[in-house]
Amino acid sequence: MTKLAALLAATTVLAAPAVAQNLHFPMLSYRTGPYAPGGIPFADGYHDYLTLINERDGG
Repeated sequence: MTKLAALLAATTVLAAPAVAQNLHFPMLSYRTGPYAPGGIPFADGYHDYLTLINERDGG
């Protein structure tokens, strides 16, 4: 059992540097269907806001 715990601890320590450098935010919005007239401008504005944050604050 201690070998298993040591193996899990080692893989956790070694996997930590393998974390992705990018962080992705989902854009859950209505782009089709009856809600599209309200969802498309919201999605475009949200995308522009995230672009602003990335350019202004460096990501």
